[in-house]
Amino acid sequence: MKKYIKTAQIFSIVLLSSTLFFACSPETQQEADDVAGSIANDAENLGDRIENRGEEMSTEMREEKKDIAIKVNKALEDLDRKAEEIDRKIEKATAKEKARWEERKDEIDEERVEMRKSLKDLEGDIKIEWGLFKEELSERLEGVQRSLEKN
Repeated sequence: MKKYIKTAQIFSIVLLSSTLFFACSPETQQEADDVAGSIANDAENLGDRIENRGEEMSTEMREEKKDIAIKVNKALEDLDRKAEEIDRKIEKATAKEKARWEERKDEIDEERVEMRKSLKDLEGDIKIEWGLFKEELSERLEGVQRSLEKN
C-alpha cells in the first residue's frame, strides 16, 4: 500500500512537471519547476504523514485487540464454569430436568465454539473490516453475558 502511494505520487509529479515544462515559456518553466518541487515535497510529506498515521492506527489496533482478547478469554472462562455447573446439575437431575439441562449445555457449548472462533479471528488477520468485527464481537459478548445470567 505504501509503495503504491509513493509510486502514484511520483508518477503524478513527473506527469505534472513534464506537462508544465513543455507547455511553458522559459520563464514559466522555472516557475513550473519550482511548483513541481513544492508539490513533490508536499507529496512526500503527505506520504510520511500517511505512513505515520498507519503506524499509529496499527498500535491502537494492537491495543484494542489485546483488550478484546482479555474480554473474550474471560467470557470463555465464564462459559466453562457454567458448563461445569450444568454438568453437576445434570448428574443430580431427574429425567425431565436432565433434558432441559442438556439443552442448556448445548447452548453453552455453541457459545463456547463461537467465542473460540472469535478469539482465533482476533489473533489472525481479520478478514472483515475492523469496526464491523468489533461490533459483532461486542454483540456476541453481550449475548454470552445474557446467556450466563439465565439458568
